[in-house]
Amino acid sequence: MERRTKKIGIVIGITIVLISNIPIFNLGLLAGLDDGKLRYSNGDASWTVVEDFNYFSGLVEKEGYAEAIKAKNPKSENTEMYQLYRMNPLYFWRWSYYLIVSKDFKYKDWKEIEFNRVPYDPDNVGQQF
Repeated sequence: MERRTKKIGIVIGITIVLISNIPIFNLGLLAGLDDGKLRYSNGDASWTVVEDFNYFSGLVEKEGYAEAIKAKNPKSENTEMYQLYRMNPLYFWRWSYYLIVSKDFKYKDWKEIEFNRVPYDPDNVGQQF
């Protein structure tokens, strides 16, 4: 009886992890649990952005941010984007996000970037947090 209960618990756990990483369910979980927590910045923090999860916006694209930085400030040389959050394997609903999006960005701690941060620019509202 105890062995059977253990197997059922393992199957239920694996099922929850798999279902939570199916794209339709995953986006809902990310929007509910992680909205505003996954942040990105370039090296001098002149361009920072918070990932917004909803069904009408795509996921973060590395090339899209580099182009947006160049369009806003053509002289900027800091176009490489960094993730400002650590990957935590205990947040199993983020696993597909980690494999699809986060693998493209290097991690940098906010404390490394903050002292280099450029002064606040009101024309850059919505891109600095």
